[in-house]
Amino acid sequence: MWERKNVNLMLSIILCSLLFLINSIYLYTNRTISSGFLYERLGNLVLNIQLELSVIEGNNSFPFAPSLLSIISILTGLDIIDAIYIPIIQIIGLFSLLVLTRIFFNSKYSLILTLSIFLYTFALNYHFVEYNLAEALLFLFICTYYKYLTETKNKSILALITILLYITIKFYGPPVEMWALSFICISTILYFLLQIICNNQHSNANSATFSSFNLLILCIVIFLAYNPKFYDQLLYREIGATILVNTLGNVINSILNPQSTYAEFEYVLSTPMPLKVVNILYHIISLLPAIFILSYNLLSRRNILLTEKINNIFFTSLMVPFIVDFVLYASLGLFVTRYLTLIYPLISSYLLKAHFEKSSHYIIIILMILGVFHYLFILEFNEGYKLSGEEESKMLISHLEFNTNINCSILMDHRTYGFTKLYFAKQFTRYDQFLFIQYTNERYANILGLDDNLFFDFDFLLVNVKNKSYPLQVGPPTWMYFEPLNDKYSLLRNNVGLNKIYQTQSFEIYQPNTINL
Repeated sequence: MWERKNVNLMLSIILCSLLFLINSIYLYTNRTISSGFLYERLGNLVLNIQLELSVIEGNNSFPFAPSLLSIISILTGLDIIDAIYIPIIQIIGLFSLLVLTRIFFNSKYSLILTLSIFLYTFALNYHFVEYNLAEALLFLFICTYYKYLTETKNKSILALITILLYITIKFYGPPVEMWALSFICISTILYFLLQIICNNQHSNANSATFSSFNLLILCIVIFLAYNPKFYDQLLYREIGATILVNTLGNVINSILNPQSTYAEFEYVLSTPMPLKVVNILYHIISLLPAIFILSYNLLSRRNILLTEKINNIFFTSLMVPFIVDFVLYASLGLFVTRYLTLIYPLISSYLLKAHFEKSSHYIIIILMILGVFHYLFILEFNEGYKLSGEEESKMLISHLEFNTNINCSILMDHRTYGFTKLYFAKQFTRYDQFLFIQYTNERYANILGLDDNLFFDFDFLLVNVKNKSYPLQVGPPTWMYFEPLNDKYSLLRNNVGLNKIYQTQSFEIYQPNTINL
C-alpha cells in the first residue's frame, strides 16, 4: 500500500511537471495581448517603478498583483513584460485545488477532479490578468474556512489563516472577495436556521453558527474598510447607472426590434465549434447535478437543513456566489460564468458523491475528459493578438513622441492603446502623450470612406497591421468589438480622406486631410 501511494505520488509529480513545462513554453513563445487593460496596467507599473513611486499607484483595486509582478521581475532579472509569463498561477492553482479536493475525495478522484478544473481554468492563464490569482487562492480560503467550522483544535490559527487569505483575495480580486463574503454570509444564515430548527440540539450546527458568525462580522468590516472598486464603481460613479440604463434599453430594443440590435460594423465574437461544444457540455455537467440534487431534496421534502451532514449546507452555500456574481455583472450588461466553471464542478461532484456515489465518479471522469479537450482546443485555436518586436515598437513610440502632443487625438483599438501606453512608459517615463479615441460605427465607416460626407474627429489613425485579421476591441464602458480590418483593408488604403504618413511591418499611421471632405 505504501509503495502504491508513492507510485501514484510520483506519477502525479511527473504529470504536473510536464504540464508546467508545456505551459511555460506555450505562454512565453505565444506572448499575446489578451486585453488592452493588461498592458495599460503594465504601463502604470513601469511608470511607477521608473519614478520610484508606489507600485500600487493606479492599481488600487488589486494592489497585490503589480507588487508580485515587480518582485518576480527583480528576483528573476526578467523584463516586466516577460515576467508576466512565469507560470505562478499554474503552481498556486494546482496546489490550492489539490489541497481542497483531498478533503472530500479519495486521492485518485481528487487528482482527476483537480486536473479537470485546472485544465479548464488555470492552465493557460497569466498571473497578472485581473483576478486570476484571487480565483486560485479562493480554493485555499474555502479549505481553511471549512476546517475552521469543523475542527475543534487550533481554531484560532485556522481563523487567522482564513482572514489572511480573505485579505489576500481582497487585494488580488475584488469580485472574488464578493464571492467569499456572500459564501460566508449565506452559510452563516443556513447554519443559524439549522440551529433554530433543531432547538439548539445539533451540536455541530451550534459550533458552526458561532464560528461562522464571528468570521462574517470581521469580513464585513474588512470589506467596508477599504474597497475602492465597490465605492467608486458600484455606488457613486454615474457610469454604472449609465451602463445599466443602456443595457436595459438594448434589451427592450432587441425585443421590439430584433433586426436592429447591432450596429453595421459591430462584431460578435464566435468560438470554434469544437471548443463551443466542449464549453457547453462542461457548463451543463458542472451545473445540472447541483441543481438536480438541490431540487431532489426540496421536492422530496428532505430539508437540506435537517441533516447530520454539515457538508450539505457548506456546499449548498457555495452555490450562492454564482447568483450574486451573475446578477451584478448582468446589471452592467455582461454575461459571466467564471464562478460556475471554477466552483460548480466541485459542488456537483461532492453532492453526487453524498447521494449517488458511483455517479460522482462518472461525472468527475467526464469533466476530466472535457478539461483535456478544452486545453487542447485552446492550444489549437487560440492564436492571440500578437505583440510586435521590441525595435519596431520603439520606432513607433519615438515617432509618436516627436510628432504628437497632449492635444492630439489618435483613433486605435483598445489593445493597441494598451500596448502604446506601456511602451511610452518604458521609453519616455510617461504615457499621457495623446488623447485616445475609441472606435464607433460612424468612425469605422469614415475610415473606410463609406460615408458620403466624410468627417474625421481625430488627428491620427493608428492601425496595427500585424493584427488586422483580429476584431477591433473597444474599451470601457461598452467592451464591444468591430469587424476586423483585414477584408476592408483596401478600402482604408484607398480612402481619399486619409494620407498615410508612417509605415512599418506592423504599424501604419494615417492623417486626415487638412480639409474634411
